[in-house]
Amino acid sequence: MSLATPDGRILSINVSSGGVPKLPVPEARVTEAGLEGDRQRETTVHGGPTRAISLLAIETIERVQADGHPIEPGSAGENLTTAGIEIGRLAPGTRLLIGEDVASAVELEINIPANPCKTIRASFRDGRFSRLSTKNHPGDTRVYAWVRRRGTIRAGDPIRVLPASPDAEGTTFPTFDAHDSIEQAATLGLWQAATAAGYRMRIVHDGELLMGTSPDLPGSAFNQIRGFDTLPHELPRMERFAAEALHPVVVHARRPPRPAATPSQERVLLSAVPEGVARFKLAGDIVVREADPVADAATWAGILIAASGIDEPLATAWRALAPHFGRHGTERWIADLDRVPVATATLRVRGETGLLRGVAILPSARGRGLHLALTAIRASRASELGATRLVVAPAAGSASERHLLRSGFQALGGIGTYVVPREVRREPDADGAP
Repeated sequence: MSLATPDGRILSINVSSGGVPKLPVPEARVTEAGLEGDRQRETTVHGGPTRAISLLAIETIERVQADGHPIEPGSAGENLTTAGIEIGRLAPGTRLLIGEDVASAVELEINIPANPCKTIRASFRDGRFSRLSTKNHPGDTRVYAWVRRRGTIRAGDPIRVLPASPDAEGTTFPTFDAHDSIEQAATLGLWQAATAAGYRMRIVHDGELLMGTSPDLPGSAFNQIRGFDTLPHELPRMERFAAEALHPVVVHARRPPRPAATPSQERVLLSAVPEGVARFKLAGDIVVREADPVADAATWAGILIAASGIDEPLATAWRALAPHFGRHGTERWIADLDRVPVATATLRVRGETGLLRGVAILPSARGRGLHLALTAIRASRASELGATRLVVAPAAGSASERHLLRSGFQALGGIGTYVVPREVRREPDADGAP
C-alpha cells in the first residue's frame, strides 16, 4: 500500500568516510547504526544508535545561504537533506516514514537537535557555525533520529510526517539528555575538587563520554561513567576502563547496558519549570542562606556527612574537597534552625537547565518542610540564572521523590545504576566470530 499524500521528500542522501562534506549517493541501506557506507571521525560526539541519522531541511539551507554563508546540501554533515518539511521545527518523538510503500517504508523517530560544532565551520562565513544553533535560530538546525524500521531509501523518496506514538522515547529523551549533560558537568567539578584536595583521580573526558575512577576513594561518586545513553556503542571502551580500576565502577543508563544486567540502584528523573515549583514559607526560626564556598565549607561537609551516614575514608575526603567544590560552578545552600546549621542543598545551572542535587537534612530537623523550602529557593535562583527547566533524579520511592512530586515535579522515567563487569569483553568480529 502506498503512502498517503507525502509531506515532503528526500532531496539528497549524503555519506562520507569521515568528516565533511558528506557527498550525495543515489540510495543507501538504513540500519539502527545509520546509513551503510557512512562513517564518523569522532564517535563520542557523532554517530551511534541515538544519532543514527541526521537531517537538515533545504529550506533552512536556503535561509542560511541568504545570510551569506556557503552552505550546501551535505556540507553541514547531514545524512538526509529534506525538501517540503521544516525538519528543525518538528517536536521530539515525531516519526518520519520514508518510501513509496507503507510495508517497506523506513521509519525514523526524531530525538534531539544536532548542535553545530567547529567541524562544519567551512560552511559558514567567518566560521560562524552557530548559525545552525537552535538556541540562536530556532528551527534552523539539524536534528538526530533513531531508526525504528530499517530498509533502503532513495533520493526523491516521499516522506510522511506522523505524530509521536503514545510511548515514544523521543518525547522525553531531550530532558534525559540535558540531565546527563549537566550531571557530567557537576560530576567533573566534584572530581576536580577531589584532585585539588590531593586525591588521585583518573579522568577521561572525551566528547559526551565522562569516565572517572580514584584509587584513593571507593564508592560510586568517584568511580563512575556517564554518557551511555547517547553512546551505547562505546560500551566496550567503558568496560575496559572499569577493568583497569581498583574500585567497582558504575554506569548510569535508562536500560541495562548488557542483557540481564540488574541495577544496584534505581532512580527516577523528575522535571519541572521553575515557575511551576510550589513556594513554601518556612517557620520564623529557620533561615535558608547561600553558603560561602570557603567559609562555610566545613559546615556544609559536616552536615552532608552526618545526614547521609558517610563513613571513612570518604568522610575525610568530603571535608578536604569541600573548600574546592564551590569553585567549579556549583552553588551550595545551608538552612539554619535557631542559628544552628541543619541542612544543605546544591544547585548547578548550565544553559537553560538547572540541576538540583545534594539535599541533606539532619535527623533532628526533619519534618519541618526543609526539603520543600530548599527546592523552592533553588528553583527561584535557577530561574534568575536563566534556567527554563529543572531536573533532579532522587532514589525511586524515596522521601525525596515524594517531596519533589509534591513541589510540582513530574516523573519522566527511570535511570538505573549498573556496576560495570570487571572482566573485559571481546566484541565479535563482523562475521560473528569472537
